[in-house]
Amino acid sequence: MAVDRGRAKYFHGRKEEIKKFKDLLTRSIKDKVGTTFLIQGSPGVGKSALKFELSKRAKNWHVIEIDPTALYDLKDFRDSLGLENWFEFWKNEVLHLKRSVSIVNVDLKIPLTRHTFRKSLNEIKKPTLIVLDEAQRLKEEVKDVSEKKTIRDVLNNIHNLETENGFVFLIVGLGTTQDILKEFQISRFAKNTLVNLECLDEKSEREILKQYMIKEGGANENDPKLNPWIDEIVNHTYGWAQHIISYGETTAEYLQRNNHLLSDKGLKEVLISGLELRHQFYRYRLDGFRTSECQLLVDFLKANQELKSFSDEPIIHFFNQKYHNEEKSEQLFEKALERGLFHQNKNMRYVIPVPSMRTWLTEKLELY
Repeated sequence: MAVDRGRAKYFHGRKEEIKKFKDLLTRSIKDKVGTTFLIQGSPGVGKSALKFELSKRAKNWHVIEIDPTALYDLKDFRDSLGLENWFEFWKNEVLHLKRSVSIVNVDLKIPLTRHTFRKSLNEIKKPTLIVLDEAQRLKEEVKDVSEKKTIRDVLNNIHNLETENGFVFLIVGLGTTQDILKEFQISRFAKNTLVNLECLDEKSEREILKQYMIKEGGANENDPKLNPWIDEIVNHTYGWAQHIISYGETTAEYLQRNNHLLSDKGLKEVLISGLELRHQFYRYRLDGFRTSECQLLVDFLKANQELKSFSDEPIIHFFNQKYHNEEKSEQLFEKALERGLFHQNKNMRYVIPVPSMRTWLTEKLELY
């Protein structure tokens, strides 16, 4: 099963998102103001692939990837930036001590501040792109109250942060990331800086599959069966990056084993293998759910078969009819959102992100 974690072997599409990001880079340098760019979406939609592509577009920028700890610990932040002498920097910039001071505690943690954040950035002498992937980890990994306060202050100050060279903070995470950032009092994003990532357009989807078949599978690009194969496969991938990669890799492996020949028998084999990989992905989305929770999700979908999208209230209300506990009902909804069973689209409605996953949940999933 392909995993949505890393650089795409064959990247196509996302032109609108790339343009928004490049425009932001240009504005940041011109206005000497830093800002954030958030990409969020369900597992398997292609967030990490887009992250790598955007990082490539930041030419002549200093690009680094950080962990959540770097947002509250000065040493971790400067280490991530590749800057040395963090203690001397802190001593001079914060304590204003010019004399020698030894480190009494090697595990000393110095909170990051607006001042030390900006001064560290300016040491790099070039535009800086900082990337925080899997940003939903902020909720689970940052428990200490003082650390949460530090991150809150740092994130608040990143908006409209004065910077000599330009600065963009690229945040990538699951569909719940914006809500998690609200807990750190980041609730508003500038125009064109928030992306709820959707499925790929069909043209890009077809091109990716074609490259898998020709470049890896060795198929002849003039083979009359090439496009009919792609026509059939796209009926099963739905523009979902995870599925496109799974079917692409499966097709390439089949062609490598069978003299690079496209046949009707081969297409059937690829579709069967691809279907199993799709179902593996859907089963993986249910990891961590109790059987009763899965049944409640299925019951909701069956009771609302005529609806293609939902608001959060009727979903939570349906769960509450079972639990009679608003908090528990909201927790199940958030859990389903985190695991990609629900996806918030650009119209702020909730959908099952892949049509075949909805079918699998209501018709194929065996709970008892």
